[in-house]
Amino acid sequence: MRGTKLASRKRFSRFLTWTLVLLEGVSLTLVVGILYGILSRSMTQEFYQKLRVQEAEVNMALHDRLNLLETQLRDMSLNNTVRVSLMLGVKSQLLEILEGQYPSSNGSLFLVQEEEGSAFIPALPEGLSALEPHLRKLQHEKDLQKIEFQDFGDGQILSLFSLPIKRRVDRLGTAYLLYDISQDTRFWERFSMNDDKKLFLQKSGHLVDLRTGQSLPLPTGTQDLTAKGLDLPGVDLFPDESLITLKNFPQLLYATSSVSLQEKKSSLIFMLVLLCVAVFLLTLLASCLIARKMSEPLESMADQALEIAREPSGLFLREEEIRYTEFHKLAQAFNKVLVSLLDTQGKLKKRAGELDASEKRYRCLVQTSPTGILSTDMQWKIDFANRTLEEITGYTQADLSSMELWDMVPAEERDRKRQTGENHLRRPTQEMWEACWVRKDGQPIWVGLQATPIETKAGEPAILVNVMDITEQKRAEEEKKELEAQLQQARKMEAIGTLAGGIAHEFNNFLFPIIGYVDMAICHLPEDSIVCRNLKEVLKAANRAKEMVQQILAFSRRSEPERKPMKIQPVIKETLRMLRVLLPSTIEINQNIDKECGTVLADQSQIYQMIMNLGTNAYHAMSDKGGVLGVTMTEVNIDSGDFTSNLAISPGAYLKLTVSDTGHGMDRTVMERIFDPYFTTKRPGEGTGMGLSVVHGIVRGHGGHVTVYSEPGKGTTFCIYLPRIDTVIVTPETVLAGPIPKGKERILLVDDEEQIILSARQMLEDLGYDVTSRTNSVEALELFVRQPDKFDLVMTDQAMPNMTGAELAKRLIGIRPETPIILFTGFSEVISEDKARAIGIREYVMKPVVMRDLAETIRKALDKNRG
Repeated sequence: MRGTKLASRKRFSRFLTWTLVLLEGVSLTLVVGILYGILSRSMTQEFYQKLRVQEAEVNMALHDRLNLLETQLRDMSLNNTVRVSLMLGVKSQLLEILEGQYPSSNGSLFLVQEEEGSAFIPALPEGLSALEPHLRKLQHEKDLQKIEFQDFGDGQILSLFSLPIKRRVDRLGTAYLLYDISQDTRFWERFSMNDDKKLFLQKSGHLVDLRTGQSLPLPTGTQDLTAKGLDLPGVDLFPDESLITLKNFPQLLYATSSVSLQEKKSSLIFMLVLLCVAVFLLTLLASCLIARKMSEPLESMADQALEIAREPSGLFLREEEIRYTEFHKLAQAFNKVLVSLLDTQGKLKKRAGELDASEKRYRCLVQTSPTGILSTDMQWKIDFANRTLEEITGYTQADLSSMELWDMVPAEERDRKRQTGENHLRRPTQEMWEACWVRKDGQPIWVGLQATPIETKAGEPAILVNVMDITEQKRAEEEKKELEAQLQQARKMEAIGTLAGGIAHEFNNFLFPIIGYVDMAICHLPEDSIVCRNLKEVLKAANRAKEMVQQILAFSRRSEPERKPMKIQPVIKETLRMLRVLLPSTIEINQNIDKECGTVLADQSQIYQMIMNLGTNAYHAMSDKGGVLGVTMTEVNIDSGDFTSNLAISPGAYLKLTVSDTGHGMDRTVMERIFDPYFTTKRPGEGTGMGLSVVHGIVRGHGGHVTVYSEPGKGTTFCIYLPRIDTVIVTPETVLAGPIPKGKERILLVDDEEQIILSARQMLEDLGYDVTSRTNSVEALELFVRQPDKFDLVMTDQAMPNMTGAELAKRLIGIRPETPIILFTGFSEVISEDKARAIGIREYVMKPVVMRDLAETIRKALDKNRG
């Protein structure tokens, strides 16, 4: 028996040894192969990445070089001195300008040709005579022409640019730029171009080195490397050399040596083979030792485990007989598990009793919860309900157990409420929804429901529903709605202000081209002509409309009151002029406003609103029969104790504003309530009852006082007292207007209104500026991104679709921080002048604007850069 066990153990040892050796051999082979693949790929990718980085640097440098040359050529074509020299035919001066301002350097050569067949200035070098036919062809092109890296014969590989030189629509000549990259030493020195790094141009059947001019034949069967682009580096086309096309120049290939990559891979293979042999030998030795040492302790533990299985109550593994630490720990763990199982058996009995007590406790909590709790199956049939739910619904537990949840909903609502419950049950988060239930006694109640999917003890799906009686809450909400209804009329006033602001914004857009075109027309007419005089009257009327729009904007502004020292006579007169437009002809306006009245600390828009409200109130009082609206203002000193006590104001100097009407008047009962919010004697639809309460609030906010006197049939008189202050408002001296400033800078004009673009562009061009216009802010941004140095100034409207003027300004400043920007807006509520300047906007202009103001604003913005 013992010999049989030994024989079995030896067979297991051999099996274990050879299995471990075999598995280790296969594993090492796979690991070495995978390691080589990963490391080789990593080396290759690293090499390719460096090659792509080098290619990107060369591509970018070459692209920047050509863009710089193109910019210089454009600059030369726009150079006024060059154009004047061509117009006058002064070739010597033209040659001097070219040699001084556009000297040949680093492979670049600038040429000018006056007309077809004329000589080039400077003369075309003898070595470039093969280019002359190509240059002649370009004389007929109307725009910029670019021929990049082409063989023009005689081994000349050049880039050729041409651009017509114009004066308006007349062609004065043609500007040429020749670029020989092989002569650009700065380019080659920058990237250390040598035998390891090359730049090739592909020609038929071979590649030409752009630096040395040497030719390299293509491998057999390879005709064209750039037909579809060489996105991945080609390392197998030439021995020890890798190629990749330039992104912006697909006809050019960048090459570098791949010898270092091949050497690294060879070294990697040698190191992995040595590692594999060493690990295999160590594994073979370890496998033999493991096989010999594992069998004996395992067999001993197995025998003892069989004895424990026959009599488990008091036997344990004999740890002292286990030789090795690992198996000794295994035996200890096995013995601890036996002890733990015996302890667990006693604990389970104790835990069963605790769970029973816990269930009773939680059942008590559910039954006494202030929230109704019930559970249903997946068809919403109730199987449990607590006592709180019985109190909410009036049904007993027995009644509820025979009902579905939706039986308490009115019959016509059951299907819809069931679908609502199903929808809430499928949501990831359980939200509360509301439903109207009917109690057992027929009384309707409102409940809040929250359903949660659960499982029963048997693992069956179920639904737990929490029910809250929200009847009182719904009643409170109804009362709240009634209170909100009282505020509805107040919101209408706010809506009117918003509408007024929107109309004023659009009206400003209409006035902009009107004022602009009239202003430009006046500049081109004789001062004493009748047309000029008529247009000045039109301009005066347009400016009058502009002032009225500013008043509308002041009325619609919803910002905090901004009180400052001011004379309110102009505000009162302006408001009366607007009232004259609004009131019917049956109502006459008499005004007597003392020009010598002092200043008050006031908010202009609130004074305007106060006069409008009093005027509107007077209109309603006289709407049936007409009458007279009287407005007077004088300065008074209040020092009588009786008078001040009656007025409840302090002694001092005041401005007294009196607004009277000859309407139907009021009795004492009505007079006592006229300043109460929402109190009105008007018919529905004629007023909100907020006008006089707003007047009272404005006057009190300015530290003043308001009184009213009225009798039925004798009209009404309001007296408003505003405290006078001693601040003197200094009127700036009138400065004689000089000539309108002009300029020649390049301006980018952005506005979504076509009429504004047309009028503003013409105004700017009359001032001498070079204008580029866009009606889409996104297109304007794209244009600026492509050529940020092309524009000296950006003028943009604020209210535009897709991107506002402020957002566009932020993007432009992020691209080019020193860019001067002028922001136009027809409605100042959207963005204030302070916010605009905080963004970096130079000037903030309200529409509409006349030519002189526009010209001075432009010069102010541009001259800041120079200052």
